[in-house]
Amino acid sequence: MTSFLARPSKGDHSPGAIRLCLFISCAVLAVIILLGSQTYVSKFNLFKIAFKDPTESILIQFRNGDIYIYSTLDIGGVTADPARMLDTLTRIEGKKISDIIQITHNHFSGRTFNETDNGFLRYFKAHGFTGDFNIYHTESETTETKKEKGDK
Repeated sequence: MTSFLARPSKGDHSPGAIRLCLFISCAVLAVIILLGSQTYVSKFNLFKIAFKDPTESILIQFRNGDIYIYSTLDIGGVTADPARMLDTLTRIEGKKISDIIQITHNHFSGRTFNETDNGFLRYFKAHGFTGDFNIYHTESETTETKKEKGDK
């Protein structure tokens, strides 16, 4: 029988190395068990996790699953410079704006899209953004998607 147990490197029997090997062995065993078992579905709300602080933020999710959260830690709003954000995402992080599947910004009150939100969306669309632009209403835990003329 093939062993799936992880072992410390030769001569390293420190408590930390042994705990790490035990953890790895348990993780491998768990994967083996899960692969042979029935389908498991888990549920969580990304917006509840991302927007739990009493500040407004912007969550940008890419096609490959990468998520960036931008916040200025302001309670009344988030001061977002779209040109600076675009530069950070493209030049520094190497991302393509066309790979963004959604941008979500939270509002704690029930207010809808304001002119700042609309300007942010226009700027990103002018640079290749085609995904969804949402407001997550923290109080009611609902999401509103911006629809403009020509959107599908």
